[in-house]
Amino acid sequence: MFSNLPTEIIIKVLDYLSPKDQIQLAQVNQHLQDAFVYRSERDFKQLIGFSYEEEILSGFLPLCGYIVVDLNLYIESNLILKKVEKYCTNLEKVKFWILKVTCVTVLKSILSKESLRTIALHNMTGGGLDNMLTYINKDCKVLSLEDVSNDDMQHLPQLIGLEELEVLFRNDMVDLFKICFSYKKLRVLKICLCRMLTGGPDFVFPELEELELKHSNLYNGLPTCVKLKSLNLCCNLYNDKMNIVNIIAQCAPNLERLAFTSRKEPQFTAHHLIELLRKCRTIEFIYLSADIIRNVLLRNESSFVDVLKENGFNAERRLVIGVRDLSDKQDVENQVPNSEAWNFIKCMV
Repeated sequence: MFSNLPTEIIIKVLDYLSPKDQIQLAQVNQHLQDAFVYRSERDFKQLIGFSYEEEILSGFLPLCGYIVVDLNLYIESNLILKKVEKYCTNLEKVKFWILKVTCVTVLKSILSKESLRTIALHNMTGGGLDNMLTYINKDCKVLSLEDVSNDDMQHLPQLIGLEELEVLFRNDMVDLFKICFSYKKLRVLKICLCRMLTGGPDFVFPELEELELKHSNLYNGLPTCVKLKSLNLCCNLYNDKMNIVNIIAQCAPNLERLAFTSRKEPQFTAHHLIELLRKCRTIEFIYLSADIIRNVLLRNESSFVDVLKENGFNAERRLVIGVRDLSDKQDVENQVPNSEAWNFIKCMV
């Protein structure tokens, strides 16, 4: 009798049932399955796999796998992966936490799906990924890789359409600038724990707009990025012979946002800040330690105010300075409350 009810009534009933009961009901006949699928189209274009037991996913994917375009999944067995491979025919975005090496073979087939444009892989196996990266869809636009090794990266294919790349290494000696030098459409590049970045101005990334380097070793400076708007340098090691201001200015003549955090002092000082503002006149936001801000206000106020005026800052258009937390903000404002520079800057957390 329940099966004869209108679809809209069945959908309302499904709202009160657990996912397991919904799937069991959908397997009774075609009418109930159609109602379940119709309802699922509303809620499951994005599927957070680790929110459901394997039994539920195993029943859901044959019924509604084609609905899913965005899938997040902890991968512990091939059972669910094989159903993803078979039934999720319209995947555009995946985020996989890979827990076992035995799952790599099935993953290769999934990663090669032509519909995939965004891929995030977190390697939690403690080992390598075999040659899995070779199978990534060549039309991938956004790629994020975590806990990958030098050997893994050697299998990265020529992704000529890649626009965003984020890589967190195992602190390996791989030179990512060389690997992704051919990705001419790259707009966003984020690198963490890379022990060897040779870089230098001879490496040109014509479309890069955002560059982030964290806990990495930089030997020859930064690549040339004429369109770069945002640069984040966090706790890196630099060649002692490098002038950090010249490196930044040469890399990004049109830079608008800079965040600089040091492993050790003084990699960036109040004098560096003033010099940088003279060479990069398009900067609108800068994140630095509170110590640098205090020093420039206490000891270099006149030069700082002059360069702020030269760059067109005033009471209406202020340079935004970011600090770590509210405590740092209050310390800076309280220690130098009457500085003329406050007419040209504002401090934000």
